[in-house]
Amino acid sequence: MTNFNHYTILADLFRYPSDRLMDDALNTISVLTTDYPDEAIIVKGFIENFSDLTLHQRQEYYIKTFDIQAVCFLDIGYVLFGEDYKRGDFLVQMKQEQREAQNDCGVELSDHLPNVLTLLPKTTPEFAQELIATICIPALDEMIDKFNMQNAYLELLKMLQNVMKQDTKETSYKPFIIKREDDTGFLSNYKGCGVDQSLFERKNTTTKQF
Repeated sequence: MTNFNHYTILADLFRYPSDRLMDDALNTISVLTTDYPDEAIIVKGFIENFSDLTLHQRQEYYIKTFDIQAVCFLDIGYVLFGEDYKRGDFLVQMKQEQREAQNDCGVELSDHLPNVLTLLPKTTPEFAQELIATICIPALDEMIDKFNMQNAYLELLKMLQNVMKQDTKETSYKPFIIKREDDTGFLSNYKGCGVDQSLFERKNTTTKQF
C-alpha cells in the first residue's frame, strides 16, 4: 500500500507563497527524488523560474493564477461541480472527513487543494486512494485544461497529477466524469462516481465495522 506522507510536503507548494516557498520546493525535491525522479526535475524548474522573484512578485503571480481573474481555481468541489448543489454536498462530506482526521484547514475550505492533500496521509489508505483516483485526478485534469499559456503552477499541477497517477496505477477506481455543456443530465452517463455512488458512504461503513 502506498505511503501518502509525501502529499503533506507537496501541499505547501500550492499555498499562498510565504518566505518559505523555496525551502518548501527544496523539501519537495528531496521527497520526490527516489520514487518520482522526473517530477523532482519539474520542481527544480519551478525553483529556477521563481528564485529571482521577490516575495511580493511570487504572491502576485499566485493571485493572478488562482485568485483574482484566476486561470483556474484550487477548490476541487468548484472545479468538479461549479455552482451545482452537489458542490454543497461534497463540501459537507469533505468537512466531516477533515474534522474526523483532525486536519486543520485554516481559513480555506475543506476542498481546497492543499487541504485535500494534507488529508490524504491522515485518513485510511483505501479512502485516500479512492479520493485520489475518483476525485483529485479528474479535478487536476480540468485545472490543467484551463491554462492557455505557460505558467509555473501549470507545471506543478502536472507534476502532482503524475505523482497521483503513479500512486493509483494499481487501483480499479473509476474517475468522476465532469458534466459538459452537451450532457443530458448530471452524471447521466456515469454511475460509478466516487461521490454519488458512496465514496464517503463506503468509507464510513468500513470505519463503523471496526
